[in-house]
Amino acid sequence: MAQAVFAPGATSGELAHAGPLGLVIESGTLDVLSPSGLVGQLSEGAAVVLPETAALVATNSGTSDASVLFAGVVPSGDPLLTEITPTPVPTATPTPTPKPTATPTPSPTSEPTATPTPEPTVEPTATPEPTATPTPEPTPTPEPTATPTPTPTPIPPTPTPTPIAAGTILYEADTSGGLERFDAGPGWNTVSGMLVSDGSADSTVYAPFDPNGLADYAVEVEAQIIATSNRCAVFAIIARDNGSGSIWAGYDPCNGLNLYIPGDGRIAEQDIEMDGDWHTYRLEVEGNQIRLLLDSGIVLFAQDNRFLAPGLAGITSAEGAQINVRAFRVVALGAEPSQGGGGGPTVQASGGSTTDVSALLPTAGDVPADLVEMDRRSRTLAELAENYTDADETTQLFTSWGWQGNAVCSFALPSGQQAGSGEVNGVYASIHRFSDAANARAALDFSLTEQAAGTALQEVTTRQFGEYSRSLYGPTDYGNEVTLLTLQGDLFIRLSVAMLDADPTSQAEPIMESILARVNEGSSVQPQSESSGPVSSAFLGSRSGSAIQVNPEVDWPITIELAGGEVGAIVGTSRYPTYACGGDLYLEQASATSIVMIERLTYGQGACTNEGTITLTMRADGGLDFAWVGTRNDGTSSSASGTMTRA
Repeated sequence: MAQAVFAPGATSGELAHAGPLGLVIESGTLDVLSPSGLVGQLSEGAAVVLPETAALVATNSGTSDASVLFAGVVPSGDPLLTEITPTPVPTATPTPTPKPTATPTPSPTSEPTATPTPEPTVEPTATPEPTATPTPEPTPTPEPTATPTPTPTPIPPTPTPTPIAAGTILYEADTSGGLERFDAGPGWNTVSGMLVSDGSADSTVYAPFDPNGLADYAVEVEAQIIATSNRCAVFAIIARDNGSGSIWAGYDPCNGLNLYIPGDGRIAEQDIEMDGDWHTYRLEVEGNQIRLLLDSGIVLFAQDNRFLAPGLAGITSAEGAQINVRAFRVVALGAEPSQGGGGGPTVQASGGSTTDVSALLPTAGDVPADLVEMDRRSRTLAELAENYTDADETTQLFTSWGWQGNAVCSFALPSGQQAGSGEVNGVYASIHRFSDAANARAALDFSLTEQAAGTALQEVTTRQFGEYSRSLYGPTDYGNEVTLLTLQGDLFIRLSVAMLDADPTSQAEPIMESILARVNEGSSVQPQSESSGPVSSAFLGSRSGSAIQVNPEVDWPITIELAGGEVGAIVGTSRYPTYACGGDLYLEQASATSIVMIERLTYGQGACTNEGTITLTMRADGGLDFAWVGTRNDGTSSSASGTMTRA
């Protein structure tokens, strides 16, 4: 163990150490080079451990002394460092005109200009680019800037970077390669391509990712908590770590999932008990908004105005947490590239009309009053494909199905507020547009299988919505979840709602109704042309209801069974219990939202009118509007209308 004091501007040079070396900043700040090649500034109280293979390179770029305590494990008799007293870097002092060499090389400590400026605190301009054959004449005296600011290491200006599109993967590593390049802190190793912590030390590892001025990004980690030797063992994802602070999102059995500011404490938490399965944790930092997603569903949200600057991304293990990590990604956040103006993913729909899918998403008025909006944005195909088991396969399939755009939104309880018994704690909605209804349905079926895979979610029967729908229900780490997957025209709509201790289906249904109402009220859904194709599966099965007849005015119950078929074929049967009559239904016309049939009685012909026309039209709530017209035996016309629901 040893102590050193770095004066302002002092540097250690490059020092070797025979074993792991720990540094603790007792006072001041110190810039330390990490094994990945990135420099981080450590402030008072901060600590870092360098593996034996990483040389110590440290510099005090501050204005006061930095006191540092070194500790390491080295063979007996060996020095901790080959040299622990740092060598000060002399402060640049203007001198008379230098004689330029044939190939001058600018450096941070070189004399700034040929002729010294009269003001000793003026920041010199950047050293001029040398010519092939320098002349002995001195360069002109530079003009001082309006507000000179002396710095120990002048950095030449760089051009403004091109904005990075949301969803761009900035860094990625998985079991196929890359995880071995993480800074290997105590207790961390690689096994079978995975990055693993044995829980023997409280330690953080950083990805070899340079934010390069980017502060808004998501850190996505596929991890498994396999064991804990302490009841409150900690696993966390880290973002924006610049040495002076950072943002954490993680789990410990004592507090559940939480958002955390080191040195200050938890700023949001959710009492959830995690299992030992693989899960995808995603920490999003966007401006002052902080979100934690678990397996694609938002579970925590907070706003905090600290630590908004760019910084490193990593993982920490503490208090005996044993962790397996099989994938680590950093993904850009922010606005999507413009697609023609407007606030959402504007896409070109079939038939030439331009529509905004995000306008169809639920709003705060559609969800329980206690929830607040956490997220509302469009996603690229590359970004959404990462939420599926095989991103490449998903991209290929969605492309083949004519994917045109997607928008998502989510709602959750405010930071620090816990859901009570029977209260919704989260809502997530996603709307995709495809080239036609058939492709949208294929994507719906594919997505249901993907969402259920590896979870306790099971397909269940719920109210039918839209032209075709399927549902999932089951327990998750954040409560009981129901997911309604619905087809309407060329749109595939997903809605997930969660409760801690109850079935959220009754809460999800009115939200889906609000989405479908927007779809049906606007011109967003491209109407499917009338066709002679088979009956949509959304109509199939048993329906019952009642109708009111005109001429004479009377009401009666009706039951219809539909099995499907082609135009001209029998596609179902009808029954009228009050009049003891019924018959076969022959398909005359069909579309995705309505069917027209001719009714030919097979019994009770004397009590009912034969050869009537029945039209069934799909409603937003999944029910059917029933309409019948016919000519009575005396030649007068009659009609009836009503509604039908699944029997």
